[in-house]
Amino acid sequence: MALSTLAQRLLNVHATTPNGLFYADEVLGSLFRESDLKLLDQAYEELARAGLMQEAGVTISYFGSPKNLYRITEDGRKEAKPTAA
Repeated sequence: MALSTLAQRLLNVHATTPNGLFYADEVLGSLFRESDLKLLDQAYEELARAGLMQEAGVTISYFGSPKNLYRITEDGRKEAKPTAA
């Protein structure tokens, strides 16, 4: 399955803590713009459509915007490369 680079990085990060709930902005680096968060949201949506990630049912306020937390699925664990985080 071909994933975007950002989606693959997200999947790898989630795989390092497979029981965790995340909105993993660390994949964007230490300096990022608000527009980068839209790219992160798109990567999460890409992973959810592929069945590799699912919404955790928890929403947080992130810089004043609601963001869903995600968890990796079993298929996502199989697809991930956790050492490449």
